[in-house]
Amino acid sequence: MDDLIWLQDWFTDQIIKDPDNVPRIEISTDNKSNWIVVIDFGNKSFDFEQHHNVSKVKSGSDWFTVSAVGNKFIGQGDASKLVLILEKFRETVGHGKKKSKFKSDKFFSSAIRDFIFEEEENSKIFLHYTSEKRIAEKIVQEGFRFTSSFDKTATEIKNDTIDLNYNHYLRKPFGEHVIVICISKRLYRKYFNLLNQGIYVDIRVEELLCESPFRISEEQEKVFTIHKNFIKGYFNYYEGNIVKNQTYNSEYDCPQFEKNLNLLIEK
Repeated sequence: MDDLIWLQDWFTDQIIKDPDNVPRIEISTDNKSNWIVVIDFGNKSFDFEQHHNVSKVKSGSDWFTVSAVGNKFIGQGDASKLVLILEKFRETVGHGKKKSKFKSDKFFSSAIRDFIFEEEENSKIFLHYTSEKRIAEKIVQEGFRFTSSFDKTATEIKNDTIDLNYNHYLRKPFGEHVIVICISKRLYRKYFNLLNQGIYVDIRVEELLCESPFRISEEQEKVFTIHKNFIKGYFNYYEGNIVKNQTYNSEYDCPQFEKNLNLLIEK
């Protein structure tokens, strides 16, 4: 965010210095969800601190390229590279940071994306973001705890770049460790149909898939812990490392799940 604030301040400074030759700034995306940044100085040739063309391409979802020559800066990159492009512009005009705070986001790497969507055809997939590694490890070992609405803390996703990008940047402020929760569509449908038979509109399937009955918190809220077998594992989108749950089984079923329904009905 500090690069965007810097750009705003820099642009204001350009207006003050030469109001008749204000650079034109365009920040947009193309139809493939890639960023395009163009800063055009028009008839005024700008003395860039660095005149260069830089291009780094790791994959179709992990790349960027910048060009700073004559009177125009052009930067392009994948959905996670806007901050990097702005940082490169700062460097070209001699305002680079002494020590870059930029950390490469590996969320869209093939390894992480394959881990998330390995069973997408047969599973419902949810992501939960957390800031601490110890919390991620605890969820893998004990299951995922939530209160009230499951979908307020875990987001169902689909393998669509635009949708995935939107959800990632919406949830990213919550932390760099991402829990992957997978429930087989067959199992989900089984308990969804069971709920429909009784028209239990206030009960969600995820509230049934718990190893033990819910408890009541001090705030008088129901606290659920979805079974650890539905936790596929977690990854860190900065470091790129993936931790798999050895007991993961998206098809896991047990008698307690139906008992949980009866307990919820009674309450």
